[in-house]
Amino acid sequence: MPEKSRYKQVIEAVEKNFQRGESTNWRNKDFDDLSKAIFSTSHILISSATLKRIFGKVQTAKDYYPQESTLDALELYANTIENEFTKSQISPIENSNNSGEKKSILKSNQSYVKAAVLIFTMSIIVALIFIYFYKQQQTAHLVLLKKEGDYPATFYFETKISHISDSVFFDKGDNSKPVYLNKNTKKFNAYFSRPGVYYAKLICNKKEISNITTCIVYTNEWYASVNYFNHDINASIQVNENKKDSCLNFSLPYLSSINLDTNRLINLQLENIKSTGVNGDNFKSEFVIRNPKTKEPSLCRSTAFELLGTEGNIKFNLVYPGCSYWLGIKLSEKNFKAIDYDVSGFTVDLSKWKKINITNSNKNVSITLDGNKIFESNYHQSIGEIVGINILFNGLGMVKSIKASSLDSKKTFFEY
Repeated sequence: MPEKSRYKQVIEAVEKNFQRGESTNWRNKDFDDLSKAIFSTSHILISSATLKRIFGKVQTAKDYYPQESTLDALELYANTIENEFTKSQISPIENSNNSGEKKSILKSNQSYVKAAVLIFTMSIIVALIFIYFYKQQQTAHLVLLKKEGDYPATFYFETKISHISDSVFFDKGDNSKPVYLNKNTKKFNAYFSRPGVYYAKLICNKKEISNITTCIVYTNEWYASVNYFNHDINASIQVNENKKDSCLNFSLPYLSSINLDTNRLINLQLENIKSTGVNGDNFKSEFVIRNPKTKEPSLCRSTAFELLGTEGNIKFNLVYPGCSYWLGIKLSEKNFKAIDYDVSGFTVDLSKWKKINITNSNKNVSITLDGNKIFESNYHQSIGEIVGINILFNGLGMVKSIKASSLDSKKTFFEY
């Protein structure tokens, strides 16, 4: 059939079966409704603007002819409407001399659309399967080769990366900026200036792509340090010299004597990193601390507690009332944020001595404050051997006692 003849017959059939009168009288809403009707039968979207060009409502070039897929959709719509409402009537697309040929064309076009939809769907499924298995093959492995020194320490690593074309970065696990690894990097090292337990990994597009490798910088005793709030400079301070009346108390005169500006907000950190041989999923600990307010301009003074394992950690903090927005709790792979949970029990007047107890019984953790339970939950991924305790005060915190032991109290592995 000549193209122009087919074009004319199709638009005449659509006009008749749409049952809105002559197309010259159609308004914008009529073209919108026709667009929706065609899409519902052919699953091909023809915009109302295109329909206006086809039906002569918008001036076009004399040789204007719509795309073949557009004409197919119009023809399918005309045939479908005809079959539903005028089965006994001969379609305007058919002329009296070759009606059988016309019906064959319509059926053929209908089959073409169905086949096209099927092929498109299958293509999407195949593509998704390919992407899934390709992602499964994208692997990165981080191997710790050796450690140099105790404190500070340098760790040497080897990387094994497969099927990853995007940029890969090394995350030390110390909140520093990840380091870019070029494609030829096989071995590299990283320097750790502070004691602690660091969970190093490789990342790509801000997502973890490798195993986690634990890097431990031991203290083997209680170690204290101080820095300015939101500042990287750290200064080591003597624990034993600041013990007074069986209480660890870092006074302003002492901090001035080591050239710290005591007019600025100070962070005080106390930690002990050592091998214990104790299962971090079964232990109990007790802290008796204070963090009194001073003249520094800090509205939300926090005291953070962290129990470090070789495979993960348990971490939470206490704040003064009104500051629960800044609270957070971490149990191995689980994170509890103040925006999602009621953590108001962790708000307290820290100017007075407070006793905090943590009990972990087979990955079920409960926390009490002065004998009152303020939190209870569990986790699934083991934190491994417990190897450290870390307390971070915003301000001049004071410590009366710290004790961590096995659940049966037979072995005490941290004590102050």
